[in-house]
Amino acid sequence: MILLDTNVVVAFLNGDKSILKRIRVEIDEIGLSTLVVAELDYGAKVSQRSEDNLEKLYRLLEIIQVVLPCGMRRLLNGEPISLGLNKFIPLAL
Repeated sequence: MILLDTNVVVAFLNGDKSILKRIRVEIDEIGLSTLVVAELDYGAKVSQRSEDNLEKLYRLLEIIQVVLPCGMRRLLNGEPISLGLNKFIPLAL
């Protein structure tokens, strides 16, 4: 899996041809971390063309996999997870 950095995704969304070409070739192997998605969402919301930028982002998220942090799926399912000596028990979501 290839995780893209926020700057690469912004360049892609702005039409950088070299990045467009590479992403088209690797589309099945590309993912975004939840942190990158949050940064992109925030950036789009505070931009001057927020409606257009959010639309671009949401269309991208329909075709690119978002990678959840370790244990997140279990937390979302209401299961406790253990990381070393600490145990995290989810609260009501």
